Amino acid sequence: MTHHAHSPRLSRRAALFTLGGSAAWPLESALAMQPDTGLLKRKRLVLFRLHGGNDGLNTLVPYRDPLYRKLRPTLAQPLDKLLPVSDELALHPRLTEFMKMFQAGEVSIVQDVGYPDPNLSHFESAAIWDSGDPKESTQPAAGWWGKVAIRNRAAFDASRFDAAAVTFDRNTAFGSGQGVPVLWVDRDAVATLEAKGAKRVRAALASPRTTRAIADMINDGIDMRARFAKRLRGISPPEWESFEEPFDLQAKLTEWFLSHGVATPLVRVSQDGFDTHALQLARHDELLKAFDSGLARLKQGLKAAGVWNDTVIMVHSEFGRRPAENGYGGTDHGTAGPVFLIGGKVGGGIHGQRALLSDLDREGNLKFTTDLRAVYSTLVTNLWELPGNPFAADGFAPLPLRLV
Repeated sequence: MTHHAHSPRLSRRAALFTLGGSAAWPLESALAMQPDTGLLKRKRLVLFRLHGGNDGLNTLVPYRDPLYRKLRPTLAQPLDKLLPVSDELALHPRLTEFMKMFQAGEVSIVQDVGYPDPNLSHFESAAIWDSGDPKESTQPAAGWWGKVAIRNRAAFDASRFDAAAVTFDRNTAFGSGQGVPVLWVDRDAVATLEAKGAKRVRAALASPRTTRAIADMINDGIDMRARFAKRLRGISPPEWESFEEPFDLQAKLTEWFLSHGVATPLVRVSQDGFDTHALQLARHDELLKAFDSGLARLKQGLKAAGVWNDTVIMVHSEFGRRPAENGYGGTDHGTAGPVFLIGGKVGGGIHGQRALLSDLDREGNLKFTTDLRAVYSTLVTNLWELPGNPFAADGFAPLPLRLV
């Protein structure tokens, strides 16, 4: 594996230091290499996490497999309500808008994505997805997106992004790394973009008691928020109703940012509530209904902003759920689950192999068939065409999916 050389002046602790969700991004090398930044500047990813462990088997249903109904005598979806996408697979009945996108060729389904030696802890499995490394089940020194930015430093610097990522998810570990600025936006707190007090903070940082490295990081964080405030100053924020779901607010703010020129290659949103240990049938039904309508509104907003054809939405969860239902009308923590890649230029179709219900692991869970690192590798190469692909360098070639 080829390691990207970068400045050793910050410790791991300093590299992880954040202020308002942002870290430094020194731009001193911006004009050094003059790299081609065409697709990196034009294409963006909306990373959509279904938090809690979405039940993949009731989202993408192997409806012709008799073991599906044997393992789920009360949770199996009614055959006459399902939305078939192939001779073997069908979508949950609530995914009607998603089905329209699939029929339009705007959805690529990657079956049963996971990683070796699966971890059934929400926190640790989510950390593995954030790091892009199954060996890192705690806060990584660099997240998967941070590693991509570090490997392609010259292209990112030359692109003059407002931020390497914008996230509505409280966990920013996916973008952590030295010199990778991630802006965290609270659900309603557009005011976090306000840059008041910058001069006072900068004056305080002149103290000799403050290390230069930390001072640089905080200063660059202030600069990032100031860029956002400048772009959005005087623009009316989107209107929303009190009954709207948190994801609706995230989708509206995402469209607001992108339609008003905020420059970032990645936005992360999330929907909570997928930890369905009990009473799953009705709960999962409502969760997927909210997901389906939220996704449709997100598409509508991106189309209105003129960026639908330049955007890919990746939907994933930290793990799936156990194939066999439990005694409480739900399912316990599982392993693999589907990943959806959605967008105006996505090639569409179903990819990868289905995990067999007749060949479960010793815990009674699915054996993954596509490594999550291959999905990340696909984004790096097939979406942005970046030369530095850390996952391909580790042997995870991009999947044969069209994303641009």
